[in-house]
Amino acid sequence: MAKKFRLSSQLAPHLVIFQLWLIFASASPAKKGWIVRRDVEDLIETTNEFEQPKEQKVENALPRIYFMEIVSDIRLRYASTKVTSKVANPADKAQEATFHVVLPDTAFISSFLMEIDGKVYKASVKEKEEAQTDYQNAVDAGLSAAQVTANARDANQFTVSVNVEPQAKMLFNLTYEELLTRRRGIYEQAIHVSPGSIVPQMSVRVNIFETLPINKITVPQLRGNDIEQNQDLSENEVAKIIRTNETVVSVVYEPTETQQIQSSKDGLQGQFVVQYDVDRSSIEKKGGEIHVVDGYFVHFFAPTTLPALPKHVIFVLDTSGSMAGTRIEQTKQAMNSILDQLREDDLFSVVEFSTGVSEWDLRKPYKALETYYYNIPAEDTTEVSQNRTELEESFGLYDDIFAYPVTERSIKRAKEFVNTMDVTSSTNINDALLLALKNSQSVQSRLRLTPIIIFLTDGEPTSGVTDKTEILANVRKGNSDDVVSIFSLAFGTGTDYDFLTKISSQNRGFARKIYEAADATLQLKGFFEEVASPLLNNVRFVYNKDGPVHDVTETNVPNFFKGTEFVVAGRIDPDTELSASITGTGASGSFLFPDIRPVIDDYILLPNPNNSIVETVPAKKSFSLEKIWAYMTIQDMLKKRQIVDDAKAIAEFNGKALNLSLTYGF
Repeated sequence: MAKKFRLSSQLAPHLVIFQLWLIFASASPAKKGWIVRRDVEDLIETTNEFEQPKEQKVENALPRIYFMEIVSDIRLRYASTKVTSKVANPADKAQEATFHVVLPDTAFISSFLMEIDGKVYKASVKEKEEAQTDYQNAVDAGLSAAQVTANARDANQFTVSVNVEPQAKMLFNLTYEELLTRRRGIYEQAIHVSPGSIVPQMSVRVNIFETLPINKITVPQLRGNDIEQNQDLSENEVAKIIRTNETVVSVVYEPTETQQIQSSKDGLQGQFVVQYDVDRSSIEKKGGEIHVVDGYFVHFFAPTTLPALPKHVIFVLDTSGSMAGTRIEQTKQAMNSILDQLREDDLFSVVEFSTGVSEWDLRKPYKALETYYYNIPAEDTTEVSQNRTELEESFGLYDDIFAYPVTERSIKRAKEFVNTMDVTSSTNINDALLLALKNSQSVQSRLRLTPIIIFLTDGEPTSGVTDKTEILANVRKGNSDDVVSIFSLAFGTGTDYDFLTKISSQNRGFARKIYEAADATLQLKGFFEEVASPLLNNVRFVYNKDGPVHDVTETNVPNFFKGTEFVVAGRIDPDTELSASITGTGASGSFLFPDIRPVIDDYILLPNPNNSIVETVPAKKSFSLEKIWAYMTIQDMLKKRQIVDDAKAIAEFNGKALNLSLTYGF
């Protein structure tokens, strides 16, 4: 009899070129064309660990999770997280048990297996069309099969449901991997813990192994999906921080059943978060941290002492009808806070758009904005104000440019405008971005500032130019000098996120989702903090000018921001010495690190199997940089396909990403 199960998994949008497909049956697992095979030696958990005292027969009792263990090993910021769940069916009839994991949207699943009736079934990654064929063959043969379909915030969902025999147990094991991103000066590992019930044996362990001293580590309270404005940011008192030495730290979280009930009658629900950073003082003047192991290298670059560059930030704000209610109010709250974050050497402008587009002229009343429709200036019908002294006195450096220095007076005036914003009509994205680019070019012709556009919208283009391909072409033409970075913020679910991603990817920026929730104001403020302090422009990494390096990931950075980190990975021929240089433009002019050498990677720290003692082993027998390189290369291919419009180039990037994913099991 075939094992009955259902599976669904929301794969990240950047993984649409391949999917994870699973087919299970109790017949011979060696049958040709199957995706899941029996492979007992691949099971990490032993059968002894799987044993548990027999459950008492309870009529109509539902299957329950009696054991859940999550172990995340972070080595050089690369996290491998294994989720193990053991389920028992105490009833005297077969019932369906569900295994559900929420994982970050930047994570790749590298392993999934189940143990049923003492047999182990392991899933494999296959190319989409081949997996579809195998799935259909299984269905035609009368076997129970499932295919991958569909979102938690910045996350994906993986769910599998399996029929469990009476008085039987089974084990689920999922491993996913990701490279942690440094934002606002910290790395954050957020592990979703939502078993759906009280778990008698529950533990989460995060092991961090770095080569630089870990100088900051915090474990806040369990975080809900929405971060409330008044959320408790105190330390998690149940979690234990164990320092083995200055470069190795473990965090252990083992809540009792009572503590789980205090969180919710349905058990833990939220994110277990570990935040940390490392001390870079020893490498600050050395151009970062380069590691080389077995023909692969990875270069981490995160300067912390450089002064910030002055910037010209243009806020492009959607005030169309769909922004009515909570969205516009949260935008107002965020803008009031963001305006206070601007530095004295910055300039700022605001473009407001609905059917028409308007630049804020702080010399005039709010409703007397300079308004444009389809790039044609509208007739100015503004009535002359009686208070000419206050309103017509220049706020800016130039009377013909709506860009303002950061002064107490200009910020106060801008906040008055913010608080008066109202919503109406449609969404003219094309003209809004073109007007913002024109504003930026006017400033750039006179002042040397880092130009940044913060573009916030909650909808699709419905006014003016509405063809998205044409809009993309117009924006590229408007930014032909390729100097302005456009950061797109997609507010809510009504936006075409792929379209906004393409706008930003083609114009030196990136897109970010702003979830429509109680903490949307915090999301907006948090994003601005990430890009508030540019340290370097046009950064370029060069490796071995006279020697062979291969398959190097992206080496050009339009803007490097305070609190972030740029990572490059590549391959190098054996016995070849690696060197690097970095060039760019900083606050003092040209920036150069001429001769950067790798750190000595003879040893890397790893945990022994009991997860409690750390031992030193030769690097070549421990942690390979190959997985980091593969992960980053796939991400690179998927980003590059957003930049190009040529179908042949897109297919080439897709093919490279697919081949790597199949090779490395992502």
